[in-house]
Amino acid sequence: MNVSASHHTPTDAMTAAQTLARIESRLADVNRQNPDRIVQCSLGASTAVQSKPAEALVIADQRMYANKAQRMAGHPSGCPVETPYAA
Repeated sequence: MNVSASHHTPTDAMTAAQTLARIESRLADVNRQNPDRIVQCSLGASTAVQSKPAEALVIADQRMYANKAQRMAGHPSGCPVETPYAA
């Protein structure tokens, strides 16, 4: 099925944050089940509800790198404490 952009419902900040939280939760489950093979990833999201898609992509990329920096600094969840990773 081909859906045109005019029929697309944008993802809101709450949905983006919930999606990232689900990914982190599932990844934590996998890592608990396989402690000898820890998988890590850096996540970031943004929405284009109030901005242009290109701007949202830049913001998401910045948040992903902030998430990575937090994880590398040893923050338990890897989630930025002060910088929201989805909005």
